[in-house]
Amino acid sequence: MSTKYKRLSIQSHRGFPLHLPENVVVEILLRLPVKSLVRFRYVSERWCSLISDPRFAKSQFRRASERSQRLLISSRSGIRSLDCEAPFEDSSTPSVHVVPFQKRGRYVSIIGSCNGLVCVSLYSHRDFYIWNPSTGNYRKLPDPGISLHGRKYWHGFGYDPCTDDYKLLVANFRMPPSRGSEGKVFSFKRYSWKRIPRGLEDPGYTEDSAGILCNGSLHWYLQLFPEPLSGQKIPYMCLT
Repeated sequence: MSTKYKRLSIQSHRGFPLHLPENVVVEILLRLPVKSLVRFRYVSERWCSLISDPRFAKSQFRRASERSQRLLISSRSGIRSLDCEAPFEDSSTPSVHVVPFQKRGRYVSIIGSCNGLVCVSLYSHRDFYIWNPSTGNYRKLPDPGISLHGRKYWHGFGYDPCTDDYKLLVANFRMPPSRGSEGKVFSFKRYSWKRIPRGLEDPGYTEDSAGILCNGSLHWYLQLFPEPLSGQKIPYMCLT
């Protein structure tokens, strides 16, 4: 009796039309987490092409960002993420991210994040990586070829909507009495470094070397002496 029931169920299931309009499939997939989408790429060639499309990735990230925001915290013990939407009294601890390229004894520093991608560097500030915490995928960038040891330096990571390109800025400033600066920008579309043709102005004392991305430009916070703000300059660099 049970065997006959199972056979009927299988036949009914096979006879049911499983083909859905593509726009319905897209709407369903857009609501799934990234880890599920990574697995579903192997369902069919069409699904793989759809999920791998940059336009689909942007739409999925935009929807995920509307649902929740997470804060990345870097420390000597690793990188943790905290759900910003969780209640303040929630006793749950931040989740720990396994950084696949972290070497023992090397501190991981967060340069910046944009559209779900995180730019990090190791303690030497020469090894730069682009990392997707949702999928675990990462890529090591080529050596910028400029010295950062014993010098003031700036970092900045962001997205240029004009060229649909992610860029990383690395710049150094020689300590007195010598003067001068050197800067390079890495383009992910070209996958190469390009030297900034003109020198950069010495920013003075900065609280942090990592720039903050806002409205397509990188900004740095400076510690100024107690003087009127009139006439003061706030350093920034446009990614376009």
